[in-house]
Amino acid sequence: EGFETFKLAPRPALVFAAILNSRCSLVTDDIIREKAWDMGEYPSHDTIYGNVKRINRAFTQRGLPEVIRILKETGYELIRN
Repeated sequence: EGFETFKLAPRPALVFAAILNSRCSLVTDDIIREKAWDMGEYPSHDTIYGNVKRINRAFTQRGLPEVIRILKETGYELIRN
């Protein structure tokens, strides 16, 4: 109760799941590629970054805070409040 549900597009949803389910506090592009793309696909850093930005935007457009911290040139981490 009190929570709004919303859907992410398929690829951002896979990226979000990869970050949520990672056992690492710092999630790298390689971890996301392994979990969110098929074998043989090698998305660029910019593609992964764009998907993370879409995830954060989905939250901020609903008046919620960003959920993923982008660590320039390093990776991503889930923001835990």
